[in-house]
Amino acid sequence: MKRKILLPLALVMSGILSGCSHVAQPANEKAATARNTLALIEPWTNVAVKYVVAGSSLSPETKSKTETAGAKQAVYKSVGPKIGGGPFREEFWIMAFHDPHTGKNSIIDADHTFYVSLDGQLTGFSVFAMDIVWTSSYVALDESEGNLDEAVGRFEAQFDGQKLNQEVLRRNVNRIRLRSACPMYYFSDAPAPGGYAPTPIVEAIDITDGILRLDIRNPKTKVPASLWLNPREHKVLKSVLDGQEMDRTTGGLYAIPLKNF
Repeated sequence: MKRKILLPLALVMSGILSGCSHVAQPANEKAATARNTLALIEPWTNVAVKYVVAGSSLSPETKSKTETAGAKQAVYKSVGPKIGGGPFREEFWIMAFHDPHTGKNSIIDADHTFYVSLDGQLTGFSVFAMDIVWTSSYVALDESEGNLDEAVGRFEAQFDGQKLNQEVLRRNVNRIRLRSACPMYYFSDAPAPGGYAPTPIVEAIDITDGILRLDIRNPKTKVPASLWLNPREHKVLKSVLDGQEMDRTTGGLYAIPLKNF
């Protein structure tokens, strides 16, 4: 069901009053009252997403596991004044997710590879060739604050194009370079210059004590790799390629097999 997005009453009244008095509004006041608004261009639909339950080494019964969870997603379009140039993305996918483990109802980007509750907030991770990036939720409501529909309503009512931009820009900060943890050409379709880098297949995910372990495989060469990552510190802790641990301390762009003396 499509939602009607109403302009804030203060904005409507401001336009009426300024039109009647013909008094120019100061630039700083215009910036304070003008805002981006939303139009729903593809309705909410049910989807299945990959959700990782975090584990703890202090509680053996609390083990990390990956679940297929239900969520809703929709496509919005930014309309109205383009404050500061407006959102980078005129159209964008948004996901609404109820976390059965934390009880929170969250609104987040819908384009991630998998999702996990990290430091009490829903976080989405995207795995690419040579990189992993992540963003956090735009809205998060405890069950006592409102259900999933109310979380959607708050996102629509409080939408800010600049906040959307900030999350996009955070992907440049919330990023770990994976190429330095693997040998040259691991992320390539062939062990030679000039190839392209296909997106690796994510075969298994584990997050325990805040440490993320990814088991990936190059879809062309079929070579597997396991990576241990610390998102809080934005670094790779350990990497094992096809059963061989890698030396990441060479100072070069790529890792080499670790020599065991």
